[in-house]
Amino acid sequence: MNFSERLMEMTAGVRDQAGAYAMRAADMARGGADRAATTVDAARNPVETLAAATLKLNVLAHQYIERLVALQAATIQHTLAAGAQRLRKLSEAASVQQALADQADTFARSRTRFSKDAAEAWDIVTGTGRGVSEIAVQTYARLVRAQPVAAKRRPRAKAKRPRTTQRTAKRARKAA
Repeated sequence: MNFSERLMEMTAGVRDQAGAYAMRAADMARGGADRAATTVDAARNPVETLAAATLKLNVLAHQYIERLVALQAATIQHTLAAGAQRLRKLSEAASVQQALADQADTFARSRTRFSKDAAEAWDIVTGTGRGVSEIAVQTYARLVRAQPVAAKRRPRAKAKRPRTTQRTAKRARKAA
C-alpha cells in the first residue's frame, strides 16, 4: 500500500462526514427556498386585493371629479346669468327704489341658488367619503380574511455570557 492509498483511507471518514454536512446544508437550503416560495406565493392575494381596491378608488375619484367639475360649471353659469340679470334689471329700473327692490329680489334668488349648489357639493363630498370608507372596509376585511394564521414562533434563547466584574477579574489574575 502506498502513501496516497493510506491517505485516502485515513481521510475517508472525514470525506463521508463532509458529504453528510453538505447534504444537510442542501436540504436546509431547499427547505428555506420552499418556505420563501410559499411566502412569495402568499403575497399574491393581498396584492390582487389591493390592486382591485386601487382600481375602485380610481373610478370613484374620477366620478367625484367629474361631478364636482360639472357642479362648478353649473354654478359659474348660474352666477353669470344672475349677474347679467342684475345688470339688466339695474339698467331697466325707473327709480332708485325699484333698482334696490330688484337687486334685493335677485340677491335672494342667488342666495337660494348658492345654498342649493353648496348642498349638492356637500352631497358629492360625503357620498365620495362613504364610497372611500366602504372600499377601505371591504379591502381590510378581505386582507384580514385571506391572511393565514401564522404559527407563533418562540423567541430564540439568548446565549448567556458570564458577567465579568472587578472581583472575578482580580480572582482570575491571581489564579494565573
